[in-house]
Amino acid sequence: MRIRLSSIVAPAVAAVVLAAPVPDLTGSGGTAGAGTVRGAPGSTPHFHSYTFAGEQVSQTDGPVTMGETIMIPKFDCTKRDEAVYPSMGANVGPTVASSAGVFLGCHRGTEIIYPAFELAGTAKNYPKLTFRAGDQINLQVSINVTQTKLKVVDKTTRTAKTVTGPGASQTINPWAGFGPWYNASNKLEPVPNFGKIASAPSFNGKPLAAIPHLTLYDRYDIHLPDQEEIHAYREHKGLRRIFYEDFRQH
Repeated sequence: MRIRLSSIVAPAVAAVVLAAPVPDLTGSGGTAGAGTVRGAPGSTPHFHSYTFAGEQVSQTDGPVTMGETIMIPKFDCTKRDEAVYPSMGANVGPTVASSAGVFLGCHRGTEIIYPAFELAGTAKNYPKLTFRAGDQINLQVSINVTQTKLKVVDKTTRTAKTVTGPGASQTINPWAGFGPWYNASNKLEPVPNFGKIASAPSFNGKPLAAIPHLTLYDRYDIHLPDQEEIHAYREHKGLRRIFYEDFRQH
């Protein structure tokens, strides 16, 4: 299932469509249904998706409280537009999601980084609250039947943005990872050369890595060799941190 929001305009960037980073396990959005599973028996299942890299919990109900802190990396921009969406959140219905994250992208050789949200399928972006390489960014998501609260905090500059809204009776397949951005022509933006980012997301008071029914995804598309990959992995068995690393395919 691929969820699309209305077009939004980012500063100095063409209108883009933010797609909720929820992998399609059976259709064109991913290929998990094709049997692309890696890992030893009993380990976290590891699939690949065309648009998402990260971790996803198999869940269809109940409250969700999530958090993580990432450091914005120093990355080299090219002349082309590039963008990804480091984020965490959950589907809150069959076709909509709520998430808190960061627009991490490039436009005409310049890096652009700012807080970005989805609230029940509506994009809410704050390009005037810019972040910089080296900033420690904390993402917080709380969804229950009475309220949705999404928050992005720059712990380095002590600035924050909070978005609130109605609660949700459903919280389907919560995730933490790197979601996609699409341009005005509905084309998937390539991945910025961000190098390596470490994260240790939590889920309902526990490390996400310790949650049962967890699936790990890499982002790559064997049909598009010009697309960069994002690999999601842990360096040691049982490690609570997850690493995201971009790989140049060309």
